[in-house]
Amino acid sequence: MPYIPFVELFPLIAKKETKLVIVLDNSDTPNLPLGEYIFVKLFCNECDCRSVFLKVIKAVKEVALIAYQRSLLRSLYCSKVNYFRNIVHEKN
Repeated sequence: MPYIPFVELFPLIAKKETKLVIVLDNSDTPNLPLGEYIFVKLFCNECDCRSVFLKVIKAVKEVALIAYQRSLLRSLYCSKVNYFRNIVHEKN
């Protein structure tokens, strides 16, 4: 697997740092459904590209994938980052 969840690397830290957002009122943002959203961090475990993905999960379903590269130059040479870029484009 090219990316590994932070919780698998550091379960005790992840337990404290995993973010949960609860949307109780969506009157200002009607396109955002009510409910709980969990943000799971994923890191590349095969190189030093320093890219991070945030997988947004609602009711056991992935609803979004947010990509962040700290170093564009490093990420250009990472085949795993390009692999996920293709997946993101296929979903859209």
